[in-house]
Amino acid sequence: TIEDKNSYTMYSGTIKTNVGNIIENNGTFNYDSGTITSSQSVSNLITNNGVMNMNGGYINPSSRSSNLIINNNKLLINNGTIYADGTKNAVYNKIDATLTINNAIFNVELSESNVTTSAIMNEGITYINGGSYTIRSNYYHKIPVYLYNETNANAVIKGLDNFKGDILYSVYNKGNVEISNSTIYNGKLYNQSGTMNLTNVVSNYSTSSSQVNSNGVINFGTGLTKFLNLKDERIVIISETTYGWYLSYMTLLCGAGIAVPLDKELPVNEIENLIKRSKATAVIYSAKRKDQIDKVKDNVPMVKYFIGMNSYDKVKGRDVGLNTVLLEGKKLVEAGDDSFKNVEIDPEEFKILFFTSGTTSQSKGVMLCNRNLAENINSCSAYVDLKETDRLFSVLPLHHAYESSIGFLYPFGVGASIAICEGLKYILPDIKESHPTAMLGVPVLIENIHKNINKSIEKSGKSAVVNSMMHVTNALKTVGIDMKRKVFKEILDNLGGKLRIIVSAAAPIDPKVGKWVQDIGITFLQGYGLTETAPISALTPDYDARVGSAGKAVVCAELKIKDPNEKGEGEVLIKSKTLMLGYYEDEEATKAVVDEDGWFNSGDVGYLDKDGFLYITGRSKNVIVTQNRKNIYPEEIEMLLKKNLEIKECMVYGKAQENSKELTITARVIPNLIEIEQKYGKDSLTDE
Repeated sequence: TIEDKNSYTMYSGTIKTNVGNIIENNGTFNYDSGTITSSQSVSNLITNNGVMNMNGGYINPSSRSSNLIINNNKLLINNGTIYADGTKNAVYNKIDATLTINNAIFNVELSESNVTTSAIMNEGITYINGGSYTIRSNYYHKIPVYLYNETNANAVIKGLDNFKGDILYSVYNKGNVEISNSTIYNGKLYNQSGTMNLTNVVSNYSTSSSQVNSNGVINFGTGLTKFLNLKDERIVIISETTYGWYLSYMTLLCGAGIAVPLDKELPVNEIENLIKRSKATAVIYSAKRKDQIDKVKDNVPMVKYFIGMNSYDKVKGRDVGLNTVLLEGKKLVEAGDDSFKNVEIDPEEFKILFFTSGTTSQSKGVMLCNRNLAENINSCSAYVDLKETDRLFSVLPLHHAYESSIGFLYPFGVGASIAICEGLKYILPDIKESHPTAMLGVPVLIENIHKNINKSIEKSGKSAVVNSMMHVTNALKTVGIDMKRKVFKEILDNLGGKLRIIVSAAAPIDPKVGKWVQDIGITFLQGYGLTETAPISALTPDYDARVGSAGKAVVCAELKIKDPNEKGEGEVLIKSKTLMLGYYEDEEATKAVVDEDGWFNSGDVGYLDKDGFLYITGRSKNVIVTQNRKNIYPEEIEMLLKKNLEIKECMVYGKAQENSKELTITARVIPNLIEIEQKYGKDSLTDE
């Protein structure tokens, strides 16, 4: 044990023991040479609570250990070799500690199937500058991690150019990582929930980072336009939410071509149909979509290239890997090709083709330009104050204008980060783990979150207490005292603890759900718009969040009601700078929805209150008109029915009757069998 304020230097020799904590440093320990080892399994070889400088030496336990070095303060590794066989962590850098590695040799082997190894477990701050790292495993399903960067931890890696081994993750990140000027031969750069910024990084594996940097866009854009000669071509993107989707979309918007995002769930015949209709000459797709793409290749001869995400495949016929295009573009840029970097972007030019439906050849294609997107983002920022420190939770599909514009371009425009949900069944655990501050959703998603949390509250027997405290905190807020986030901390922690904004759009939501969100201390906003308006036309401002309203016209738009009835209801008309260029190859359909004065007929029915807030009551095509000329909006009845937890889905329509002109208002219902069984027991369910 090195006491506080004392200094100890090890020049040579061997320290060997069969107990843990061979060295406990509370002062200064200079490890210049010599060997530190153990004769049997120990917990830790070195615990550093002071300052430790490793300038040489050889750490080699002869048997399994939990941690070779635990660092609680300052650890500097300038040289030396760390050999770990079956060790959980070679170096465990704890919270508030600083680890600096300037040059070191890490040989980490995993010889036990029940041990998960990381060379460095970081909870504090880690700086890695160069070095040689070899990590191997005899058990493929338990392959180790080089750097495991925990939540709120920070790591900076520079000049890493000799990384080899049988490894799944070279970096597994939940915090913040910056990697520059590095080549990583093996192991994924995996960003689970934090931020990962890459500059001049070459990797044989994919990155899940939600950071799209300018170098990546320039390199990929140069590769598309010069290596593949696809400048200004129409390029389909079909993928789940991945780094590759973000990179591809941004590159096309920045001048490479015209983006055609497609729904990844489309059947093969519809994918083929939309590739043909869009006249696409390239398709960028994820590995999960490969089977779908392989089935359409022979039927779309006009496609010059099929570009696979996360692939280093060389050009072979019409197939090529996205990473190959990226690297070829990088070579051209480094050789002095600035053509893509200096491309002039026309804000009025047709750049995005969204298909509002992929079900038939009659589905509408909406043509948008960069100005449409920029106007929409700027107008939304006047109503929602998103900051660089915010993190959005992405759960909606990117082929919709709502998510790709407000869920991607807006946060990236202000420098915020994005956490990508792993799937619908992981929504709550992913929110809890990624700590988002904002989330875009649709009613069914938000209603399910509301149901699941309230079920947990009911099971815990706290419903009465929670409801009572909602009344109390609402009363306090009216006199300027906001205690909601403190009082409902337990509920908010289940939503990550930092969530401050939830935005619902795409359809009306039960106002009670929106009020519940507000009651627990989260600002609930609602947006309204269509793909044709790129997409947001109305939004409730964060300073006046009126639950139940679809919002006020955004700053670049106007709203009015066409032919209002006695209740002020009528079709919603929109005039906006975000209005589409028109329907793709369908001038007649464009003229049918946009009048001579530039007003877009939305097809939605609603009314405006005295303050200009919009309330949607239904769709004009769905309205049921009775014989006494009474208008019935199915959506309103459906919303009432779905308040019953025993109803999973429902549809209200007018059913024709024999020998009668009157329509019978009818509801078709899909029961929630799980809810019914829990409430009434299994015996309540019959085959009938």
